[in-house]
Amino acid sequence: SICAKVFLQLGIPLYDADSRAKVVMHQSFMLQVLQEYFGNQIISEGKLDRNLLSKIVFEQPEKLNWLNNLVHPAVAKDYANWLDQHSSASYTLKESALLVETKAYKELDKLIVVCAPEPIRMQRILKRDAHRSKEQIIAIFDRQASEQTLRSKADYIIENDDTTMVVPQIIAIHKQILSEV
Repeated sequence: SICAKVFLQLGIPLYDADSRAKVVMHQSFMLQVLQEYFGNQIISEGKLDRNLLSKIVFEQPEKLNWLNNLVHPAVAKDYANWLDQHSSASYTLKESALLVETKAYKELDKLIVVCAPEPIRMQRILKRDAHRSKEQIIAIFDRQASEQTLRSKADYIIENDDTTMVVPQIIAIHKQILSEV
């Protein structure tokens, strides 16, 4: 996201939970467990077929729960290792789409929420993830906390609505956090 890139430009270490989850899921042990549970078709040429996996779990919530129970603890361990490597930073960021839903935000000192109206988010996801249908994206939105809930949990809010400038908001948050550490 643009917000993450700006914080990185400010020299703030950032843990991207979604991209790290992909790395974790491609470890040989994890691939074996996924193949045992979902079947051989989930692995193609030694790699996880993420599109097929996504289709399966969004059509079968019990399989999504199983997958989350496997992946979330592994990512949490990966994050803990990453934090140890960045202990000298003035502060770090953890970017994740599901911090509130998984209650992982409670382990953090502060929560920054980036808000955008649903039509803008839909448009951005369709552009980024051309393989997803509108129905799949709506299903994802339905599993996420509402904007109202996110705002109520946030210590800081960044408006990313294509009308409000994002960088000044990030700079203000950055300065505020540095003043508190």
